[in-house]
Amino acid sequence: MSDLVNQTDANVQDEDAPPIDLPATFMGPQDAETLRKYQGWLEREKLSAQLECASCGGVCKTFVTSGDIGIFCECRVLVSKVS
Repeated sequence: MSDLVNQTDANVQDEDAPPIDLPATFMGPQDAETLRKYQGWLEREKLSAQLECASCGGVCKTFVTSGDIGIFCECRVLVSKVS
């Protein structure tokens, strides 16, 4: 069972394009912690990951911090916000 249960809309603005509204899903704490651990492992091994959306095939822009997580593609947004 996934922790991805809370959905809403997000207004996203890229520096190269006008703002758009996309469906947004808030990650649950377990999924967010798994992603933070994975990001930590990538950094320790001096690797980087490129995520591709299974829905639209686009390359996702991502950021993972000890607080917030954001995964953005052309069709949706996944976020986790601690504060």
